Amino acid sequence: MEDRLRLIWSYRGWEAATLRLEGQYASRDGNGYNPDPYEEFYSSSLPSATPSSPLGFTPHALASLRKRDVADLRRTKLESRLNLMINDRTDGFVSVQYQKDRYPDSDAGLTGERLTAANAELNFTPGASFSYYAFASWQQRKTSQASINDAGVGLGPDPNPGSPTYPLANAWSVDSEDQDKTLGAGATRSVGPADLRLNLSYVATKTAIDYAYASPGALANPQLGANAGSSFPDLTFKRAIAQLDARWPLTQQSSARFYYRYEHGRVHDWHFDGLTNVVNRVMFLGLVPEDWDTHTVGVFFQWQIQ
Repeated sequence: MEDRLRLIWSYRGWEAATLRLEGQYASRDGNGYNPDPYEEFYSSSLPSATPSSPLGFTPHALASLRKRDVADLRRTKLESRLNLMINDRTDGFVSVQYQKDRYPDSDAGLTGERLTAANAELNFTPGASFSYYAFASWQQRKTSQASINDAGVGLGPDPNPGSPTYPLANAWSVDSEDQDKTLGAGATRSVGPADLRLNLSYVATKTAIDYAYASPGALANPQLGANAGSSFPDLTFKRAIAQLDARWPLTQQSSARFYYRYEHGRVHDWHFDGLTNVVNRVMFLGLVPEDWDTHTVGVFFQWQIQ
């Protein structure tokens, strides 16, 4: 069962601005949750299947694991937006958003998430034949997860935390924080019958990860223990795009378009540092994130049949 309470307040008393405030609270509860509904898809469900352990088949999921789309949820959301009409040629808006999600019964899986964001945009139209725009946004998302690694195959059928299959010594948690910054600008201009468009954008993302674990048994690779906590470097992603679009009519039924796009990207993910073709006896295909620079040029023709 899911309940939601939503309140909206809008103010239009200003001559050149409007203000909108919104608050929301959501509560989702469920009964009889099954953390492992996929038994029929495993070979252990076959009539002739024999467990490797005399105690029975090893469980496929931790009993306390909760999937975020059906887990109990408590959500608080606040949002505000201010629309501005600065003059008869200039308008824009500023918005701020805050959202916090809690999963009160989730000891394993996604346990909490928090989002804070701010956006701003400005549009300027000095004449009928050209216009300009610029925008900026900032977003921060914090996510908390936790679970317990299984101790191996053949340790019994108990899926509960603290059992021989899921010992508390194998418990781990991770907190991540993403920060996204986006800047953009553009212009449109009519030159005779032709329309010109220029769009520029820049995106920078940084992700900080903080791991914690009860013992080295919680790690898939014990060598990671040396960097546990917040010692891992940030994951970074940067992308800049410049795009030019020119359209002009040739006849009443046909038109042409010229398109050019330049994209510059830089990415660093320490998960891929030092990988070779074979990793822990598992074949690695060599697909790693790489920096890139691309140029795209296109010429298009359009014919309309009337």
